[in-house]
Amino acid sequence: MVMIRAERHLNMPPPAYHPESQSITVAVHFGGEHRNLPVANCIGGKVMKFDYMNALHMNKNNLDLFAEKCGISGEGLRYYIIKNGGFKLLLNDEDILEQVLEQLEKREFTVYIEFDPPKPQEVAVESDRVGKNATEKKKNKVKKKEGNGKDKWDDELYENFVDDVSAEMDSADETNSESSGDVVVSDNDMDEHRLSEDDDNEPNFPVFNPVEMYNPSLELGMIFCSKKEFKKAVQSYAIKQKRSVKFTKNDSFRVYAVCSGDGCKWKIHANKLKNEETFQINLYQDEHTCPQVFNVKCENKLAK
Repeated sequence: MVMIRAERHLNMPPPAYHPESQSITVAVHFGGEHRNLPVANCIGGKVMKFDYMNALHMNKNNLDLFAEKCGISGEGLRYYIIKNGGFKLLLNDEDILEQVLEQLEKREFTVYIEFDPPKPQEVAVESDRVGKNATEKKKNKVKKKEGNGKDKWDDELYENFVDDVSAEMDSADETNSESSGDVVVSDNDMDEHRLSEDDDNEPNFPVFNPVEMYNPSLELGMIFCSKKEFKKAVQSYAIKQKRSVKFTKNDSFRVYAVCSGDGCKWKIHANKLKNEETFQINLYQDEHTCPQVFNVKCENKLAK
């Protein structure tokens, strides 16, 4: 027997389960914004509680059913718990069962649901050009919802938790020369992904969708409508991945960033397309070899 807690009783403690029973209450948080800084927490959203769950039978199917009861369905569902001050992704049935049993004594297990937003309806625009026509395709592809807070990027996330993310990034490096801290790239580094000159003729490069700014997916060849949008996506990526990054080049034509972790090879380069305002990722080493950090910083290396 599973009971859905009435909304008026959400703040009440779990039922008085028999000491020898395996029953537990599952509290499901959904629809809020998950933040990792300064400590993991969920801002806004809703909560539903399910009483009299058998802890020994908890698995992903149960969590999927809870998500459906919360009005969430489809692909891309991810379940997290807060552990040791950060969000921990529940990987599989064994992991779920282990984490539930750890909370059995407390008789309440709290889980957070994260899910991908519905994809916007695409309007195909035929184009043989990469620059301006790719930007026009993007404008037709993404329809921004005015007045909807969920579709707007929360700038407070940067102001409160990210160091050195300010207007100085747009101007401080304008005078940087090639010797002022550029990333030196070896032609023998086979781990890097770089656009070849032949790739410049490809008309089907991916275009960044600003709706995904909260959890961006970066890839080689991706096009951004401006330098500001590219930098913001990198900063968002850093926060989501809990890795500090440093902008080593930041002028009117190039934006380079590297991971601040000791010995980490992660790096990304974007260049301005000719005669356009758009920027394109032309080099991307996407694998981190450093641990995650809680004090995320996005630094701009100033010219000496």
